Amino acid sequence: MRRVPAAVLLAAVLGSRAMAKGGAHLLWTTDLPDAPVGTVAAAGGLAFVALADGTVRAYALESGKERWKRTLGAAPRTGVAAGGGCVLVADSDRKLHAFGAVDGAPRWTAELTAQASSEIAAGDALAALGEGNRTCTAWKLADGVRLWRAVALGEVVAAPWIGADRVVFGTTAHTVYAVAKLTGEVQRQVILSGEAYGRPAGDAEGVAGGLLALGTHDGRVAALDPAGDRLWTAKVRGIPRAAPLLRPEAVYAGTDQGLMYALSRAGSIRCNTGLGGPVVERLAATPGRVVAAAGGVVAFLDPDSGRVMEQVVPGGTVTALAEEGGTVVVATTAHKLAAAGVRVAGGAAAAQPAAALLSVVVEPTTFSPRTCGRVTVTFSLREARPLVVDVSDARGRRVKLLASKDRAWPDTYRFVWDGVTEGQKMAPAGVYRLRVVAGEEDMAMGIEVVDGR
Repeated sequence: MRRVPAAVLLAAVLGSRAMAKGGAHLLWTTDLPDAPVGTVAAAGGLAFVALADGTVRAYALESGKERWKRTLGAAPRTGVAAGGGCVLVADSDRKLHAFGAVDGAPRWTAELTAQASSEIAAGDALAALGEGNRTCTAWKLADGVRLWRAVALGEVVAAPWIGADRVVFGTTAHTVYAVAKLTGEVQRQVILSGEAYGRPAGDAEGVAGGLLALGTHDGRVAALDPAGDRLWTAKVRGIPRAAPLLRPEAVYAGTDQGLMYALSRAGSIRCNTGLGGPVVERLAATPGRVVAAAGGVVAFLDPDSGRVMEQVVPGGTVTALAEEGGTVVVATTAHKLAAAGVRVAGGAAAAQPAAALLSVVVEPTTFSPRTCGRVTVTFSLREARPLVVDVSDARGRRVKLLASKDRAWPDTYRFVWDGVTEGQKMAPAGVYRLRVVAGEEDMAMGIEVVDGR
């Protein structure tokens, strides 16, 4: 029997409670006729998704109602991308298709020289993706004419980033390329410490001190300046496959170890937060929140403290995320498309008091007491608070009290659970909740105990 990840099961246990506490709500869910493939997109009031049945579908962002459906000649190889009034998808017959975003009318089809090796990036005038022959190729959105093909060292496995005058992509040969947007001529080539598995992302054009950042296979976030020179690297736990989210106050990155990091614009780690599952390829920003999807949860985080302010449970493990106008769209393994948002008056997030509970990290999220495994929770307190740290089972029954203090002073704390219950017995295999309560603030993470024999 297939084991369901702890984060998914915990989401089912905690979902209604988490949603009720904050302003983020599940706006709608739509059942999909087949499994979603790759990335989703949102543009022009519509959400777009490619399905394993060989179709591309559009849904109203406001209601979740299907607006149009188009059938490909083969199963999709990539997810969808949206830009310049088009929706794009590559299929397994080595074809790149463009449809009109509003009505789904076919625009053009282009032949690929190899199977797509990355997701698609789309700007206002061109689309680009990696092909499985160590190239990155770009097409004009207006008519599908190929603009250029840039040959690289290594495979392009993450979607490129399209800027005002350049396209940037990384490869498995530890290299980042910056090429001219219109010609594909290589302008800059930078060697990284690891394979460029993460999707690059950049500041909006015109931002002072603009950065471009991406994740590498050796667990680092690398930042480049507008000229392509490497500025800094930040070591994180896990592979930062998610495209970093660059904001004026920080650079946010998520990893396949279920951790969200807030980095300063100079590369120092400000805080990190455990989310209980691999962070999907994209992050998003809504008013007053940074949004990440991991496991079965869409988490709305405070940008300053990294604290999870609200959680939304769409059903199933989230595989892709997109955002437009403050509405977040996700696709899940339960064949669902869902939308969530923070509803506040006047279009701005309500002011939140500064969090006292910061940087809660639970590692690992799966362990076996029978092989001397253990789980560790670390966190910081910004101000003195009553403190309780405990572990409960899926029914909410406490199995172990790790800490109970009438007043815990500002400091960094670390507690370990070895899988032994209050009755001095080994906890049976299953899903548990490790909870940190600091006064009126609390955060819970799913952990899974396995036999490991």
